[in-house]
Amino acid sequence: MVGQRKRKVSESMKKRWKQWLFALVFCLLMQWPMQAFGAMVDMQLFYDGAMHHYQAEEVHITVNGEALTGLDMPPVIVNDRTLVPVRAIFEKLGAEVVWNATSQEVYITLDNQLEVLKIDSKTGLINGLEFTMDVPAKIINDRTMIPARAALEAFSCTVGWDDATRTVSVYDADHKPQTPSGGESASGSGSGSTSGSTSGSTSQGATGSVTATSPITVQSVTVPSSTTAKQSFSVNCSGTIEKYNCFLLDQNRIVVDVYNANNGIANANITNTNSAIVTSIRSAQNQTTPERIARVVFDISSGAGYSATLSADKKSIVVSFESNHVSGFSMTESGNSDVITITGTSAPAANIQMLGSPDRLVIDIPNATNQLQSTYSGNLNYVEQARVSMVDTTTTRIVLDLNRMVSYSTATSGNSLVVTVNKSTLDHMSYDSQNHVLTLKNVDGISANSISESDQYLSGQYVLTLNGNYRSTYGYGTIAAGDGYVQSIVVENDSNGNTRFVVKESQILATKIKDNGSTIEISFVNPKEVYDKVVVLDAGHGGSDPGTSGNGMTEKDVNLDILLRTKALFDADGRIKVYVTRDSDTYPTNISRAQMANQSADLFVSIHQNAAENPAGNGIEVLYCNHANETGNKLTSKIAAQFMQNYMVSATGLTDRGIDLRTDLIVLNQTTVPAILIECGFLTNSTDAAVLQSSASRDKIANAIYSAITDMLNQYQYR
Repeated sequence: MVGQRKRKVSESMKKRWKQWLFALVFCLLMQWPMQAFGAMVDMQLFYDGAMHHYQAEEVHITVNGEALTGLDMPPVIVNDRTLVPVRAIFEKLGAEVVWNATSQEVYITLDNQLEVLKIDSKTGLINGLEFTMDVPAKIINDRTMIPARAALEAFSCTVGWDDATRTVSVYDADHKPQTPSGGESASGSGSGSTSGSTSGSTSQGATGSVTATSPITVQSVTVPSSTTAKQSFSVNCSGTIEKYNCFLLDQNRIVVDVYNANNGIANANITNTNSAIVTSIRSAQNQTTPERIARVVFDISSGAGYSATLSADKKSIVVSFESNHVSGFSMTESGNSDVITITGTSAPAANIQMLGSPDRLVIDIPNATNQLQSTYSGNLNYVEQARVSMVDTTTTRIVLDLNRMVSYSTATSGNSLVVTVNKSTLDHMSYDSQNHVLTLKNVDGISANSISESDQYLSGQYVLTLNGNYRSTYGYGTIAAGDGYVQSIVVENDSNGNTRFVVKESQILATKIKDNGSTIEISFVNPKEVYDKVVVLDAGHGGSDPGTSGNGMTEKDVNLDILLRTKALFDADGRIKVYVTRDSDTYPTNISRAQMANQSADLFVSIHQNAAENPAGNGIEVLYCNHANETGNKLTSKIAAQFMQNYMVSATGLTDRGIDLRTDLIVLNQTTVPAILIECGFLTNSTDAAVLQSSASRDKIANAIYSAITDMLNQYQYR
């Protein structure tokens, strides 16, 4: 019995060992594919207002051959397209990434190019030109995720996909990717699923073929030599143009696409066009796959015809605008309106201005000739007569002499421009849009001293108030200006019954008020016409963009506090006019900060704080970018940076890190006046933080900024 029991136990043990061995082999076999294809990502994703369960094999990213690791949000596949974290991937490329919570947009600056991606929109902008993505950018788990290929190729990056390792590879223009022979990148597919959302495969590879010849470069655009010259433009390339396309888009843009071409135009937005028809010229790399296409866009104001031809050497595309011949003119009354009809070869596009003292409506038709009479008798409701002349050899001018201030509207009908003139609700005033002057007739004994002024430039308006109710004298309503300085002037009564003029600004304005006795002239001018020295101070970050943090401090708050202390010093002094980009916890875009400086200032100074992963990082540095117009003995960004660095180090005693040339920051590379960015210290360093936390030290920093600016503007020419 004993021997039989031993045999049964032995057989039972063998059976169990076989079961365990089978289970072990089965597990190993089941695990093998996981090792071959990588780890699985299993997580909850919140986007489009709902929670989604996501499960897919891990996707890797390399940038210029270096693996991108430590991501707080992994790449995910949504709607059959791979979305990657925007900040991590672009900052690895050396780009600046800024999030605007108000507009739900991401601003990416790389190599002086600006890309704008709007959440849940398939349309992106690169240097102002539109491009289309298969899927939109999304907010997923509070992170901005973008479609890798479209967003990166807009910057001329090369994007590839390795199916075996499930890796998205990104190379910028300065790095040549290692690719299989015969193609730009390997194609492949992957899969992922989100419950309640999508499932399926996604292709990450290039979809086009490699062209037979090397790409050419679109190098420049030649504009007319003067406003009176023939209105012809030339898109110039480095080699023979094999294929191009030219078409009219939305009636106000002419698009020139050059195939098998890289965009090499240095100025991505040309505004000095010597043309009343072409208001600006923009360029960008429209696409890189399946074909490389460089795009040039002519923004036009005129409806005149155009032609596009290839030059004799086939290296240029010549875009010429045909002259519009104005052959018909009529003026009629229609009830309480006066209707002016101007007929040409095509419906004329016109630049129209209201001029005052006396009241006139000036209609300029660019690139046009005419066979009209020199004068037309009106005697209509408001139009007394019309005068026709040629301003120059290419511009027809029609002046409507008026008996009062009017409002007007325009429309096209066939090959005619129709201008409808109506009585304005406003009276005893006029606005000269050519000289930006509002003239008030003095019929109630007011004087220049009767006008109080409130410069509300951060709200985009300048308010002039009369102490009293003058509605019966000046009326109410809106003057539409649109002259580059003033968008409009709203005449209304405030809550206290006082009459006020709310000037909606196109840029920061100052005023010059002249009392002529019978009239008061209010001129709206650039601040530099009123003030000898103008500075724009910028508190970096703000609003939804906190900047960095450390030792209990948030950068946006420290920046603003130092700015307000600095501005108070300038306001008390009064010798230098200072404007600020923000005076509260708001976020103006970096582009708008640069534009404010370009329009109004002699110097731009941005206040920031630094941070580092290593808490030992410390000290002060000032960043700058060289500008093409910084020549001669005038103040330059580099000089301004060194001035500021010296004063800051002396005031605080912190480590001198020197000045640093930076070409990747919007507030520096998009400004045209001397511009610097101060890194006041490291919030992540205990020594620097102790200084930055102190109110007394912040006063010292503010005084250093004030003193450096004052001294550099006293020592150097700046205009």
